[in-house]
Amino acid sequence: MINSADSASAAPVLLPLRTFLKLYSISKSEFYRLAARGEAPDLVKLGRRTLIPAASAAAWLASRVRPAIEISRAHGAAASANGDGIGSQVVSDQSRARLSFASDTR
Repeated sequence: MINSADSASAAPVLLPLRTFLKLYSISKSEFYRLAARGEAPDLVKLGRRTLIPAASAAAWLASRVRPAIEISRAHGAAASANGDGIGSQVVSDQSRARLSFASDTR
């Protein structure tokens, strides 16, 4: 037998899509982009409602967790490959001219 106090404090088994999007700060369009790539959590359709099993949401989040050092290394490699690393930003002569013009007109 399930105690009603225990069931009231338990997490819901199915999350409405809107709730999932708010909890994980994801837009609806981004969610459907993830779904198109096969990277979204599993869905349950009940009539017109789209629900996400809480266990699926937890597994999805766990699959996206990366150690901070891994992220910083990946960012550093991408930045150096794109020429966006710290100290490698080049301001064009045209940009400098616009900046100096803006400060002269004040």
